[in-house]
Amino acid sequence: MRRARIRVAARCGAGTILMLLVAALAVPSPAAAEGAYAVGVPKDVANDGLAYGRNVGSATKEIAAEQALKICRNAPDSSVQAQHLCAVVATFHGLCLAAALDPAPNTPGWGAAVGATKAGAAAGAMADCVATAGADRQAFCKVMDAVCDAP
Repeated sequence: MRRARIRVAARCGAGTILMLLVAALAVPSPAAAEGAYAVGVPKDVANDGLAYGRNVGSATKEIAAEQALKICRNAPDSSVQAQHLCAVVATFHGLCLAAALDPAPNTPGWGAAVGATKAGAAAGAMADCVATAGADRQAFCKVMDAVCDAP
């Protein structure tokens, strides 16, 4: 996150001070953090994989969604099919996001969830992963990403 530096000269009028205060308030702060995540999920995740992108700490939910979508569409090691299917799943404020998957190649297990805490989001992501993994791969699901958009 960029922080604005404001220098106030020794002599400045009330109008200048008011303008500087308005400018300072426009700078995003952690309290104004917005987050989003996007996923591209082909019909055959086991063969085509999936694409995932997330963004936290943005000034608006629109910026967070735009950045998450951009990251998803350019996700390294993702198939072109998955990247083209990327769509924003959720935007959130003051919450946490976790993603879980079965890390073995050619396996279908994956999940993502938003929650009030990292642990809550991770539990939701793990439940989704287990539900999509298949009976013989459920034990292999792992949380691969967990982040909160506010302290």
